[in-house]
Amino acid sequence: MRFRVGWWGRVNCLFFLCVVILVLFGVHSAVARDVQTPSLPSAPTGQPIVAIEIVGNVQIPESTYRYYIQTKEGDLYDPELCLRDFERLWGSRLLEDLRVEVERTENGVKLRYVLKERPIIEKVEWPEKFPHLNKDDVKDRLQEENAALFEGEAYDPYMVFKAKKAIQKLYAEKGYRFATVIPKIETIGPGRIKILWTIDPGENLRVGRIIFDGNRDYPDKTLRDHLKHVKVTTLWSSIFGKNKYDPEKLKEDLEKLREFYYDRGYLDVRIGDPHVEIIEGRSIWSGKPTKQLKLVIP
Repeated sequence: MRFRVGWWGRVNCLFFLCVVILVLFGVHSAVARDVQTPSLPSAPTGQPIVAIEIVGNVQIPESTYRYYIQTKEGDLYDPELCLRDFERLWGSRLLEDLRVEVERTENGVKLRYVLKERPIIEKVEWPEKFPHLNKDDVKDRLQEENAALFEGEAYDPYMVFKAKKAIQKLYAEKGYRFATVIPKIETIGPGRIKILWTIDPGENLRVGRIIFDGNRDYPDKTLRDHLKHVKVTTLWSSIFGKNKYDPEKLKEDLEKLREFYYDRGYLDVRIGDPHVEIIEGRSIWSGKPTKQLKLVIP
């Protein structure tokens, strides 16, 4: 069946398309406005810049901020160049807030950068010892994850978040999947803070059960046998440390399991992320009740 659209239908389609484009452009503009980019007041382009002021700096010298501002006094005012200066200054990650003011004077244009600095890290206070971890291993991991924190640098909440995740990941690799890592930020003076870390590794839970949800043609035992790195707790898996839940190593195992199905003609097999639960089990050494992990793999 074929349909023909008359001239009025074409007009309606064109009008609808224009509306869609305008809506999408509006959405894009709204998103762009969320970025820390100023809307510079109108000023005569091409007028000389008679002054550039830095307002609000306390901890960091003015010369540091001027390093990021390539526009110089005596240059002709160009809004695009000023916006690029703004982006470079904001990208320094030294500031919590920044705005640019453009003032028209009789002799030209005055630019004013009004800023609010991030506090400086006066001290990073780690535990004297990391429970169940080597302090050098923690230091190396923070370097690898680009999450090292240095005294004298501007405080960056995202870097503190990365450091926290890196330490939790290191504990998870040692079997402490539910480690608590808390950074406490204390103000110790004007524009100065201390980061105090509190760490509780929690229980070292081992894998007690691995079950599969959705397998029909192969039993759980057959599939468990094809997991090489993550095993249910037995005497041998405990000796070789394979009863620890390591998400990265389990990913390798699940990829091998996928190949197991491919080799047998199951080209559309799908293996999802495991669901982890805490269950009651018994220690293989003492027989006493203990908490273990159950992995449910869909």
